[in-house]
Amino acid sequence: MVLVFTVATFWWLNAGQDRLRSFAPQSLAAAAPQHLTVLRLPIVFYKTGAKPIIVQDLQIRFLGELDPALPWSWRNSWPQLRPMEDDKASMPAVFAVAGRSTEQLFIEFGPRTPGFVPEMRDYRVRLEARLGHRGGWRPVLTFTPVPPT
Repeated sequence: MVLVFTVATFWWLNAGQDRLRSFAPQSLAAAAPQHLTVLRLPIVFYKTGAKPIIVQDLQIRFLGELDPALPWSWRNSWPQLRPMEDDKASMPAVFAVAGRSTEQLFIEFGPRTPGFVPEMRDYRVRLEARLGHRGGWRPVLTFTPVPPT
């Protein structure tokens, strides 16, 4: 019994992949130049287990819309939420979230093709991630963005 407990405890503390969690952003920045809307969201990831997790890509989907199958892709990363003149965007890049730690990013999402321009109303949005240890897109968080006032 002690051996089973020891092995199970070791796996739970060190080997388990656990989950990548995120929390609903309480603010956002948006721009709509020439019918191409972009959203900049402050995203915080928390890794519950001891092992790091690799995030290869991110996207969001507007649930319940006419074409929710068209996700908005990760276009850029920014140093802050508020757009400033001297901001320097970073291209989307794979990143790691260390075990039992957090990672904060300011991610800009945009549609792959122009068309859908959100109105000033509540939407249900799902954040999805492509993770290094799993295939395909995985839902991370579903939330209602807080529109700017």
